[in-house]
Amino acid sequence: MLASGVILGAGLLLLLTARPDSPTAHPENEPDAAPDGTGIVWRYRTGGPIVSSPVLANGMVIVGSSDNFVHCLDASAGEVIWTFDAGDDVDAPPLVVDGRVYVGSVDGVLHAIDAASGQAVWTYATGDAIHGGANFFRGADGALRVLVGSYDRKLHCVDATGGMVWTVEVGDYINGAPAVSGDAVVFGGCDGEIHIVDARTGETRRDVVLGDGVYVASSVTAGRGMVYAAHVGGGCAAVSIDSGEIVWTFQAEGDYFSSPALTDDLVIVSGRDKRLRALDRSSGEEVWAFTARDGMDSSPVVVGNRVVVGSDDGRVYAVTLEGGRPVWEFTLGGVISGTIAAGKKLLYVPCEDGTLYALEFSR
Repeated sequence: MLASGVILGAGLLLLLTARPDSPTAHPENEPDAAPDGTGIVWRYRTGGPIVSSPVLANGMVIVGSSDNFVHCLDASAGEVIWTFDAGDDVDAPPLVVDGRVYVGSVDGVLHAIDAASGQAVWTYATGDAIHGGANFFRGADGALRVLVGSYDRKLHCVDATGGMVWTVEVGDYINGAPAVSGDAVVFGGCDGEIHIVDARTGETRRDVVLGDGVYVASSVTAGRGMVYAAHVGGGCAAVSIDSGEIVWTFQAEGDYFSSPALTDDLVIVSGRDKRLRALDRSSGEEVWAFTARDGMDSSPVVVGNRVVVGSDDGRVYAVTLEGGRPVWEFTLGGVISGTIAAGKKLLYVPCEDGTLYALEFSR
């Protein structure tokens, strides 16, 4: 069996100092409060827009920026633990596994970084830009394999030393992260297809055409033998990984650059038509819809009985998981295109104004 997930090895000592030339954190003593008590706990300004999505691991929050750096902060206080110079914009969200951070940069390089020190471990060069996140699986022998897509039209599988295991080429750019389901790797492409390949060999099992004028610009989401893809062309599709059958499709008025979130019963998608929608996971029928003030490239996140999402209008919205009723909204000002990370007490919101915000929030 193959296993997938996002973990960090235990036992890291975070007694580290920031580089002298690194950006600094800016905790706020008097947070801006929303009516329900939601407010900014701290903010950290990078040197460029943040379109990457933050990840949480062992008390750290890690995010890429268009200032060419990967930033690792104390998740509670926003203080710098380390920064890493990737040499070009970091649009991709990091992957943290086995004590290392794996993240791609726009110059096409996948970086393996020591999660404790922020030091480079190895690099792997693809043939073009990397904009999507990496994922991983383990073989029957437990060996780690890291997956990343590139604008060179290839999905790359590399081992824990940075050596190539296999690549598979498709018809256009790969913009999102692949999903792992059993012994299959599933990903979308700007060729408008869902590609299903053997995780061990990279051999193509099937390519599923979603339609004319369609391309998948975001990460797909897999679960219970299905893959769910929201796409440019205004649709969301559910595809059987085993058979390649398109089980259902949902058509909206605006394009999707976000990835679906799953619950037991729902597929939740956010789009450029300003609508956050919950679809029935079995049928694709709309269960509820919430309308924001602007489009949403930020992917929705389920936090308990709430759904939170960022918007191009600079707001974070929280709605009820049941019914999609608005609970609160909080204005940050900058476009929010990356996906929000949710901790136990804080939301970590990446903004294109170059700031990562930590919000205390009401569930």
